[in-house]
Amino acid sequence: MRRPELQDTFNYAIPIWDVNISPDGKSLAVARDDGRITFIALATRKFEFELLTFGGLYVTAFSPNGTWIAAGSNEGTITFWNLRDGRVLTGPSHRGEVFEIAFSPDSSKLISGGSDSFAFMTQVSNGAKLFQITNEDWVEDLTFSRMANGLLPFLMIKVRVWDTATGEKIRMLQDSFLSSVEISPGWSMACHHWL
Repeated sequence: MRRPELQDTFNYAIPIWDVNISPDGKSLAVARDDGRITFIALATRKFEFELLTFGGLYVTAFSPNGTWIAAGSNEGTITFWNLRDGRVLTGPSHRGEVFEIAFSPDSSKLISGGSDSFAFMTQVSNGAKLFQITNEDWVEDLTFSRMANGLLPFLMIKVRVWDTATGEKIRMLQDSFLSSVEISPGWSMACHHWL
């Protein structure tokens, strides 16, 4: 097996909390502590553009169709940018840090989780909150299944499955401390990482 080689480094002299590669593989999005998302062209490793919002950016996510990028901040804000038409939308605000965001497979919804013990389901087209899910503790990791209505969110103490259309809890899978959860496309396997 060939060992990967370092291609380049970027120094922003400020903490970087998250990086993401666009679905088309052409751009790198760098979430910075100063509220900026810096885009780098991967082919040339050159600066493309920046987006700006409030607070230090903890997490970013591209929509699967590549139309949107969203960011969650340490001030609880969720911001959406439409990369095709330039629209900027604000979603519901958490009362504290946003730890995780994830787009639905069809790019129409975004789930966010934070230190306020809430997960918010948001309609991407207008930033409206569809529903919220309450937890006993922080919501630190979330992921959608590829099934139409399945959402598998990681919650600080328990892993639960909700119907994303209604917010109804379907089942609890684990009752111990996990740091992340991933599921296979057909729900045939779930992978947990214990601390």
